Amino acid sequence: MQSWLCTGKINVDIFQGMDEHTYIRRIIEGIRHISNGEYEMEIEQTGTHPELDQIASSINELSDEVIRKTRQLQEKSYNLERQSAQQERILESLQVMVFIVDKETKKIVDINRFAAEKTGLNNLEKNDLFCYRHICTSGKKGVCSLEEKDEEVLTTECIVKDWEGNPIPVMKTVIEIEYKGRPCFLETATDISGLKQKEQVLQVREKELQESKERFEMAVEGSAEGIWDWNLLDNEAFLSEDWRKIIGYANKKPISEFKIFLKKIHPEDRKPFVEKANRFLRGEEVRYEDEFRLDTGFGGYRWILCRGVARRKAGKPIRMAGSLLDVTELKNAEIRAGEANRAKSLFLANMSHEIRTPLNAILGFSSYLNNKLVDPGMRGKAGEISKAGESLLNLINDILDISRIDTGKLQLEYHYSDVRRLSEDMQNLFASSAEENGLELVVNVDDSVPDNLRIDERRLRQVLLNLVGNAIKFTEQGRVIVRLSAVADPSYPAQTILRILVSDTGIGISHDQQQTIFEPFHQSTHVRANRNGGTGLGLALSRRLVEMMGGTIGVTSNDQPEAGPTGSIFTVIIPGLDTETPGENSRGEMAGGSS
Repeated sequence: MQSWLCTGKINVDIFQGMDEHTYIRRIIEGIRHISNGEYEMEIEQTGTHPELDQIASSINELSDEVIRKTRQLQEKSYNLERQSAQQERILESLQVMVFIVDKETKKIVDINRFAAEKTGLNNLEKNDLFCYRHICTSGKKGVCSLEEKDEEVLTTECIVKDWEGNPIPVMKTVIEIEYKGRPCFLETATDISGLKQKEQVLQVREKELQESKERFEMAVEGSAEGIWDWNLLDNEAFLSEDWRKIIGYANKKPISEFKIFLKKIHPEDRKPFVEKANRFLRGEEVRYEDEFRLDTGFGGYRWILCRGVARRKAGKPIRMAGSLLDVTELKNAEIRAGEANRAKSLFLANMSHEIRTPLNAILGFSSYLNNKLVDPGMRGKAGEISKAGESLLNLINDILDISRIDTGKLQLEYHYSDVRRLSEDMQNLFASSAEENGLELVVNVDDSVPDNLRIDERRLRQVLLNLVGNAIKFTEQGRVIVRLSAVADPSYPAQTILRILVSDTGIGISHDQQQTIFEPFHQSTHVRANRNGGTGLGLALSRRLVEMMGGTIGVTSNDQPEAGPTGSIFTVIIPGLDTETPGENSRGEMAGGSS
């Protein structure tokens, strides 16, 4: 067949010599080829054949129009092919399963590569590739959820089987399209396995949270404590239901402003409450705990123990929550106990004064007898009376001191004292008793101790007498060591911290007794301790005196020989002591205190 895919010019003279029918047939054949877009043709006009020139002109116009239309169609065809290729590349690159299902036969007629990899449906020529077997929610032939619902776009969750037959949960979207001249469904499916797993985890956590919430609510309902939550950003406060009722706030909504709760606090307690809360919020206190009186509206004021913690963001507190506990009964009992304790202390003080008067007479008379009697036996009896009387007087003085501390009437008398001389007094005072018991008494004062410290010498002497006396009393063999040292106070470098250690190789103190040994009237249960007697007031008084001076007293001890050498070490630390400078006035000052 002759190819017409060319461009050229044809002279009308080529048609000369042809008969009329052949000429017309050739012209028609050329027009047909032109109309088919097989070639471009232009017929020249010579002007010698008017009839032919007219035909040529018409043919040329037809050729131009056909060529223009042909080029438009070619361009459109090219663009469509390019768009189709782009869409196919995009479709293949998507991590989404795409299926095309024949609407009538329900057979899968096309899928993208991702769907083929996921499902293993590579051979679309197989006869069993129906949508209801692989990608449909119904799973039954003749049942189509798409046709049951009159929706243009259907989105639903369903199951697609992978190449091993395992279910894949997907979110599927379906629309109706025309594909290759047939009505079809375009179905896109997104794998939501990860989302389903997250949903399952979330459901488990929600269940755990609900169970935790129920346990918490039951615990709150079963206890006397109330729960509060204060949002510091909007000043909104929440109270548990029972405590809403207690303060007369029945509304279930959060309290709009914290000041509503603040107004319920007793006027005398309101300012301290705010100050303590602010100190905590500024980070000056690690944990919040406070007691105050709260107006219940119907039962007057109740004592409340309030505890709380804070949630911070970038170091700034944004929320505070905690508990409320009604401690009115406990507080009243504490008040009554305090009043009873003060009454007891007052009674003991009065009793001590009353006993001291006749006791002083006994001591004086026994001393007189001891000087007048000649008979050694009688002098010994009088000496025993004096010794017993002095012991009784010391006991009365201890009771009186504790009573005065409890009632806040004991005052410390500060003046500059020579602590080295005080340690020498201890050495001289206990040397004979240590020697009688076969003990070595060592008193050591470190060079770091200043010559003069501003302290209550009388009360410090009283503490040392108790500690050294006990050490000698409860040590059968070995030694008793008294060490005094000093360091600069890190908080106030111009002041001194005095450290006193009294150690012995005695019977030791059990761990349980170390917790109570500084309580009044407590005595060790050790056999030797019982044999040596004692009232149990010395260490209690020593602790209170040391605490009045701003210090601490503690003990470490071992009473089990198999665990190592037995013995005890009492440590006294008194900070904030001034040292005397040359030319400084050593005038004494008075300071009150209570335990």
